[in-house]
Amino acid sequence: MQHTTSHSFHDCPLRSSSLLIISKEKQTIVTATDEVFNMLGYEPTRLIGKSIDILHLCSVPKKPSCYTLRHESSGDIPFDICSHFDPLANATDLEYWLIRPVQQMSTTPTIRTSSSCMTKGPVTILRLSPFGTIEHAYPSSEFPQKPHELRGHPIMSFVYKSDVRFLCERLSKLPKRTFATFKVRWLKQHPRHNMEDQFEWVAFTVMNSPRRLSCSAANDPQTRPTCIIQPIYDTTNTEEAEEDIFYTLWDTLLLPVRSGINTIYSILDAFHAAMDEGRSYVVQFLGHLITHFLKVSSELLYHAALEFERYPNHNHDDNGSNSSKKEDLLVSESSACDTNTIKVTLDNCIWSVPLLINNSLHKSNHLNMPFTKQKPTKSKHKHHLR
Repeated sequence: MQHTTSHSFHDCPLRSSSLLIISKEKQTIVTATDEVFNMLGYEPTRLIGKSIDILHLCSVPKKPSCYTLRHESSGDIPFDICSHFDPLANATDLEYWLIRPVQQMSTTPTIRTSSSCMTKGPVTILRLSPFGTIEHAYPSSEFPQKPHELRGHPIMSFVYKSDVRFLCERLSKLPKRTFATFKVRWLKQHPRHNMEDQFEWVAFTVMNSPRRLSCSAANDPQTRPTCIIQPIYDTTNTEEAEEDIFYTLWDTLLLPVRSGINTIYSILDAFHAAMDEGRSYVVQFLGHLITHFLKVSSELLYHAALEFERYPNHNHDDNGSNSSKKEDLLVSESSACDTNTIKVTLDNCIWSVPLLINNSLHKSNHLNMPFTKQKPTKSKHKHHLR
């Protein structure tokens, strides 16, 4: 593993990534942040105190800062790893590996924990004195305090008063164990106030450095613990707010679309209704034409039958005499008088009804007409008598 000398730990571009601490002499894993365990799929007890070879570290060709680490069940996963010697001036016993998964492997399966809705912020590293005073501080860019605001101050002054006792108990038990991870409330801003809303939850990991045989009691690294602090962000409310915004925007966008679709369907329904009405009108019109045609045809046939009754032998007597023709004309005239018709309207239909006239009555009426030529006849007789 190549160590970086071009930049310091504080200016490392992977500073906001996960942290893995390795013992330089033994090449064993001292501790790591929760993200490392989640990304690699291991429980902490399976990695802490184990050799780094358990992860099968292997460099990627043509990428100097890219290495692959063995996932517990998914094979090798590429990571960007930047290694630094002990940045807290604790000799050269520890190596600090800043680890970040490459972009295409961001969907690597992780272990589901009860804090799956929690997101941790960038790493801040503190080194404490035997009396709990901050000697060295390497805060991240998002950490609420600057380095000069941390150095020389007791770490308890930045912890919420109800969590101070809990923190002291964990620090007092540290010589008996390699590391401890817990949650406390850290001061959001400086100077300190007693208001509870000015504190935020952080993941607090405290660990001991390996003891060297040549060190004295005053320089014993186990009396100077290292603290790793990561802010905890509850993403539940944020995700709910984002979902609400998403659904609101979705409904806002769908509203005009739905109205447009409803308008189109209304137009189509009106068009189909108009087509149905037009179809029924055409059917009714055709029925009317057929009915009218039948009525006209029946009337024409009726008149043809009447004409045939008037002239039954007209085509057979072309060589007849003039007298017979005159008689026929007289008969036809009399029959024409006898077979006059009248128009009768019944149920919006016009029917031709023959009108029968008595011939004797017709002749008597004809003789009694007021305009006759009898008088000239009488005068003629008188002149003849003379």
